Order: sequence, then C-alpha cells, then structure tokens
Amino acid sequence: MSDLFVIDGVVIKGQVFGGLRASQSTTARVARKGVLGGRQTHEKIGKGDKKFTLEGKIAPFELGGFPEVTGLEEACDNAVPVFVARGDGSVLGWYTIASCEMSDRHLSGRGIGRVIDVSLELELTLKPDRVAAMTRLKNLMERLGL
Repeated sequence: MSDLFVIDGVVIKGQVFGGLRASQSTTARVARKGVLGGRQTHEKIGKGDKKFTLEGKIAPFELGGFPEVTGLEEACDNAVPVFVARGDGSVLGWYTIASCEMSDRHLSGRGIGRVIDVSLELELTLKPDRVAAMTRLKNLMERLGL
C-alpha cells in the first residue's frame, strides 16, 4: 500500500486508515458594498482560511496506526505547526491541527476499540521561524529514516 499523506513525520498509508477520505476547503474574505438600485457588489479584501480534513478508520490490533494517531493528538494539544505533504511528493504546507477526534467501536478487554474512527482537521498557518522549522524538519527526516 502506498503512502497517501505525511503529516509531521507520520506516514499515513491507505492500509492503516481504511476508507480514507480527504477534503480541502478555501475561503476568501470579502466586503459587501451596497449599490443603489442594484445587487450588492463584493470586493476581495484578503485570503480566508484554508482547511484540510482527513477521515478514516484504524484497526490497531490488525493493521496498527494507534501510535501514529496519538502522535498527531499530541501535536494538536501543543498547537505546533506541522509539515504536510501528499504521497506523490506535493507539499501542502504548514498546518496546525485544529482538532483530532477518535471514536472507538467494538472495545477490547483493555478498553481500546478494535475499529477507531479518526477525524483530523488542519488549518493552514504561517511557517514557523527558521530555527523551529529546521528542528521540525530534522525530526521529520529522523522519523522517516533519512
């Protein structure tokens, strides 16, 4: 199974996240101006939020994936920018994980779901300063074994 996304060194494979769905949305900030006797006009005043959502299922006992999700949950807790790339090598940029939701089903005797629904919401952010970015990328390279 090929790599679909890399989020801060966490390689997301289609096999680990079954039924994976990814979506992106972008908005523009506009000012509405009234026009006498006509429709309002819209003037762009800047870029809006750019969001990226990733949803899937993990089966920690059969396919793994639980450590990866908990690592992303920590990145969400600390609100640190994470580097995101698609499996084909396309760079999506630096994002902050706005939310990381997990819902366990078919609980095992240890209280961990045999199937866990995962939903990650990321928001585009400014890239960190040079020192922080280099540290994050160095950690990423180490995780990938490069």
